[in-house]
Amino acid sequence: MINTPNYKKVSKLAYSVIKKFVDNYEDIQDLVQIVTMKYHLNFEKIEKENVWIYATAKNTAIDFMRKNKGSIDKAALEFSDIEDEVTKIILEQKEDSRESVVNILGEYGKNLSKIDRELLEIYLEKSFKIKQIAWRRKLNYPALRKKIYRLKKDIRAEYFRQQGMVGSKKIVGANLHQNLINFIKRFKQAIEENSLGKMSVYLRECKIPIEIPEIEIKKVTDYDVYLLGEHKFQLYVYIYNQQNKFSSFITVFEVYNDNSIKILEFPKQPSKIFALEENNLPIDIIEKLQKNAQGEYDLSEEELEKLIKSSGTDMNVVSKKPEN
Repeated sequence: MINTPNYKKVSKLAYSVIKKFVDNYEDIQDLVQIVTMKYHLNFEKIEKENVWIYATAKNTAIDFMRKNKGSIDKAALEFSDIEDEVTKIILEQKEDSRESVVNILGEYGKNLSKIDRELLEIYLEKSFKIKQIAWRRKLNYPALRKKIYRLKKDIRAEYFRQQGMVGSKKIVGANLHQNLINFIKRFKQAIEENSLGKMSVYLRECKIPIEIPEIEIKKVTDYDVYLLGEHKFQLYVYIYNQQNKFSSFITVFEVYNDNSIKILEFPKQPSKIFALEENNLPIDIIEKLQKNAQGEYDLSEEELEKLIKSSGTDMNVVSKKPEN
């Protein structure tokens, strides 16, 4: 048994292991938190610390990849133990201040219906055992699992909003997330079929340019958002084009009528894209590229480019034609 916990060591070693399996930075951070939490819970039982950290980090990453393998919508919507663990992290933070489940829901679940609140309270009090709840209440397990996933995602989004986060899709609730996925899918199809007219439900208040920007979409990998106002967001969609080169497009949307969205600015590509292989970046560079508590980068574009060049890291800068 080890004498004193070394959380900094756990985080660094877990990060170095997990990044070999997982590409998305935010996913890596979530998984590192999970390993750290497991370390905290099992601290007194651990004999060989380095071996334990390595094995736990590797297994956590492999489990995550196995459960989230597939398209963007499957990866984002599939319920998994990862969500349970992340929810535990939030609840444990609140337990430190000796707040009850009811108080937690009162703070972060103000918009939940009475039925949803009761369901989530039971779920939390039963230690995340959905099958047990489904059996006792004679409910359909897959439907209940999906329902609770969506409730937790909404609670988590509200939590991060109240923490002041603005630059992360962590502030996106379940319904808004699904609507964004639907928009991205339909926009990809409209570009492929040259049928933007079918996008009128999204573009009815958006000025469509005479010359449509050339946006090639072979595969969508992820998206992120930035909060511009109470109901206004910037959307960043990360893609691979037909030449299998990394690219992206951005747009601005507004949320109305219970998470429906309308596009305010026609999607376009940024003037410059930095394409980096994260697994090849030195750890000190990655640490400097971390977002702050608000989900923003502290570095400007010029500082970012200078930092990466100074590290000797290969950087593919894709310059786009400036918008008129």
